Parts: sequence; C-alpha cells; structure tokens
Amino acid sequence: MRQQASNLKKLSFTLLTVFLITNVISQISSAAVTRLPQINLSPRTRAAVTEGSICADCATRSPQSSLMQNLAQIQSVQSGTERLFNAAYLADGNDRQSLNALRRRKANGETLTAEENAILVAGNRTGTVVFPNCIDPETNQPINGNAFLVQIEGRDKVMTAAHLTTERSGSIKAGCSLSDLSNAKYMFNGSYYGETGSNAISNEELYLSVNATPDIRFGGFASKNSLEENEDWMILSLDRQISTKIAPDGTRRGFFQFSNHPSTTQFSNGFIIGLDSRQSAGVTTFQKCELVTEEIFTFHACDTDRQSSGSLFGVLENNEIRFQSINNWNSLSLSSEGEHQKPINYKDWNKGLSSEHILDQINSVIKSLPTET
Repeated sequence: MRQQASNLKKLSFTLLTVFLITNVISQISSAAVTRLPQINLSPRTRAAVTEGSICADCATRSPQSSLMQNLAQIQSVQSGTERLFNAAYLADGNDRQSLNALRRRKANGETLTAEENAILVAGNRTGTVVFPNCIDPETNQPINGNAFLVQIEGRDKVMTAAHLTTERSGSIKAGCSLSDLSNAKYMFNGSYYGETGSNAISNEELYLSVNATPDIRFGGFASKNSLEENEDWMILSLDRQISTKIAPDGTRRGFFQFSNHPSTTQFSNGFIIGLDSRQSAGVTTFQKCELVTEEIFTFHACDTDRQSSGSLFGVLENNEIRFQSINNWNSLSLSSEGEHQKPINYKDWNKGLSSEHILDQINSVIKSLPTET
C-alpha cells in the first residue's frame, strides 16, 4: 500500500510536469539591471560538455495527453490520497496553506498582515526548474524541482538542490550529460498555477520560461567524487533578466536577498514556500514554523515531502522574506506514512543548508578566481 501511494504521488507530479514543459510557448524579453548586485562574481566561464543522452528525442516529444486528461488524472490521484508515504508532516495543527488562497483574500479586500504581504511578494520569486532532456528512469519523465530567484553579479540566477540532478557518487543522474542539463527551463510564474479567481492568469503567462544553465563552479557541480551534504545546492544562470519585470500581480518581481540571520541554536520563525503534495498537484503553498540554525544546517518544523526539495526557506527581515536556507532533506526519524508529533529534539526536524554556508562557499569561489586586468 505504501509503495502504491508513493507511485500515485509520483504519477500526479510527473503528469503535470510533462504538460508544463510542452506548453512553454514564449520567452520574455531581456532588461537592464537597475538594482545593485548583492555579490560580485567574475563572468561565468564555459566548460567543456560531454555528449550523449538517454533521451535523443526529448526536445521533440509531444504531450502524452490533453490538458483536461492531465488535470482529471491529477485530481483523481489527489482526492484519493489523504496520507503520504515517507512524508515528514507534523500533527501540530499548523498546516501549509495555498498561496492562491492568500491572493484571493487580498483581492476580496481583506487587510493582510505584514507577514502575509511579504509571502505574496516572495511567491513571485519562486518557481519550477525543469530539465526537459534529462529523464528520470523510474518515471520516464523529465527531472524537475522547486527553485527560487536570486541575483549574483547583477545577473538573475536560480537556486535549487543539487541532488535533483546529481547522484551521491557525484555523477549526473539518469545518464544525462552536462549539455542535457544546460537545456533547463525556469518557469517563473508557476506559483499562479491553479488560480481560478480574479488573480488567474492566461496560459500564455503561466507557461512563460527562461533558459537556465547550471554553473559548474558552485555547490554539487564543483564536487569531483561525491555529493556531500554541504554541497547539496546548485546555481543556474538565466539567459534573461526577469527580476526587473512586473509580476502578474502588478508588482515588481525582484529577487531574494541573502538573510542576515545568524547561525545560532536560538529558536526563531521562518517560512517555507514551494510545491506541496497535500494540495492539488502543482499548487504552491507556504507555512510558518520554528527553525534552529546550527553550523551549516537549518532545522525547521515545516511540513515537507519528497517533492519539497529545493524549496525556499526564508525569514522576515525589514518586511521582506529573505533567503535563509534551502530545503534539502526530510526528517529521517519521520519517514513513515501519516502524520507525526513534532519531535522534541530539533535535530529530528526537516533540514536544509543555511544561506550563510552557501554564501561562504560562493565567496570562496570568488576569491579563487584570477583577478581581471
């Protein structure tokens, strides 16, 4: 039964992914950077790529089914699955909420708190990264995951978990090559998926994407032999600027600043934003929960599952949510079907890499680069 539940969840998510990929219909125009860069990096250098792919015709595949067929199958799976296998959900009365529902509350004239308004802004800075030419052998569908927008050297980038594409051995997953991964797409309006109210956007807007290319200097791509816990992050460079563009809700999209939240064992609060299988497939959710940052890891008590990899975990600073950590791992102590009481020991919570650790690694790479003359 557990295996069946797991397979059903995978089916729902991958069906949606196929539809999203095949409906990417246009690209946004480029724009000049008007905001000061947060980090200074030397220009990205191209690396040699290896040839070969397990899916020679990936880029030309047609949809497996129509929009209505996909949605019908997704809804059928979702409505019949009330408990998740291998999910780190906590029975603490604090559940993840739909970002679309929060947008509707604002559209209906309800006054939102400063935190809720910050969540709406942050939602425009999260999306989905898809690797169309890199096929998961278990599902025969493209590898994909949560991603969020940052900026380095005044250029837009997205960040996600390295284990989406990299095995623990350090090799690229599913026999894909670096050239396959370099055909990635970042779908930046993904958080509007499923909206049916006045905030609903056209399919043309919903399926907009920009090309994304992994930067092999950072995180898991810098690993030579194996993917260690402290390397489970990756940066992809976008070929066009989107942070200066207006988001569907009429606000400037912007990007996530790195948090100033210190590494300390003091308890505080943060927010997770990303995909969540308890909602209809593809719907972005958010949740506020406790966190503890110790050394390079952030432990948090938000609900997660296998599809939460790469989600943004942020903290509220100066009335905006900033990048505090990236969700990498579900709690091993809670990896069984159903909900669990929140563990007393915070080290048994879900966890991810802290932004402080990632920023230190970025700066280390910068220092190692030759000085330009």
